[in-house]
Amino acid sequence: MKTLRSLLYCSLIVALLLGAPLTAQDIVLTEFYAPFNGNLSAYYPAGFDRIFSHGDILISNDPSAMTWYATIPLNAGEVVIVLRDPVRITRELGTDIDAVADALSAATPMQERSALTVHGQPAVRLVESDEQVHVVFDLGAGQVTYATLVTFAGERTDFEPLFFAILEQAAFVEPEVEPAPEPEPTNVRIDHQLRSPFNAHYDGSVSIPVSFDYPADWNIDEFLYEKSVYLSNAPFSDEQIGAENMLVMVQVFPQPIADVPHFRDLILARYWEHNGYFQETTLFSQAGVTGVYGVLTGPDARDFELNYYLNADLVFENGLVYVEAYGGWARDYDEDETIIFDLIKSVRILD
Repeated sequence: MKTLRSLLYCSLIVALLLGAPLTAQDIVLTEFYAPFNGNLSAYYPAGFDRIFSHGDILISNDPSAMTWYATIPLNAGEVVIVLRDPVRITRELGTDIDAVADALSAATPMQERSALTVHGQPAVRLVESDEQVHVVFDLGAGQVTYATLVTFAGERTDFEPLFFAILEQAAFVEPEVEPAPEPEPTNVRIDHQLRSPFNAHYDGSVSIPVSFDYPADWNIDEFLYEKSVYLSNAPFSDEQIGAENMLVMVQVFPQPIADVPHFRDLILARYWEHNGYFQETTLFSQAGVTGVYGVLTGPDARDFELNYYLNADLVFENGLVYVEAYGGWARDYDEDETIIFDLIKSVRILD
């Protein structure tokens, strides 16, 4: 599962052995990613994967590493690069490069601090360890962000040329102006017939090898670059989840897992127990599906204009499936729980 899959990494090692380390200018980034409704675009090497998560772009040569890098050390040859949402960082930390670097250093002690340039503008490099380095840089248009490189112990300097090359080509994407929110109605009528029998079936594809059942009158769409499927009882043209609407995302990462219960328990111990969103998480095993899930409801969910947010990690012998379910502020989790778990129980990874 964990192998040296990146040809770029191999070329880096060869160059180092020959005494001619690669620079950012030597690296060709052929793939482009600009996630829908995101504030960043990025170029990255062929053969790498990337996902969009809470406004951040994550790039890696191992899909599973993007999920566990924050809590489980990477294996030799693995790399994860995180480009953080500039709108969020600028709003929270401001536009002064040194002030943002000071805030990061105050939160986590750094071993080294040095100046460099990115996009021809002053930037700050912060070395946290021999596994991690951060760079604070200016994207223009009054937007500042920082990026993080995470590697196996001792391999940080091998991957820094790739890291700097990606930073040089990262760009800010102007957010679309959102219309003024409509006033909340005092009485909302919800068509609960959407929980009628699951008489539709998604059979997956080569890029998204997952299957599941879902309500026939729901909208469904594939996002091949994320290896995910989105479902909703409303059209996808809406920029936000409406008060009466549900949205479910199913994302698959095929990979062999020898001991499914152990891997599920490892997920619980190393990720869920340190997750700041869900104070209580639940193990489950039903109808051939085993995993962990957590639900955010009430005032905490209201901060995101939602009634609830559910996240589930499903573990199979042939891979992992992540399910996220969002309910608009006028929905009721207790009533929607049935449709969510009927879908979860039907999920399978296709061989």
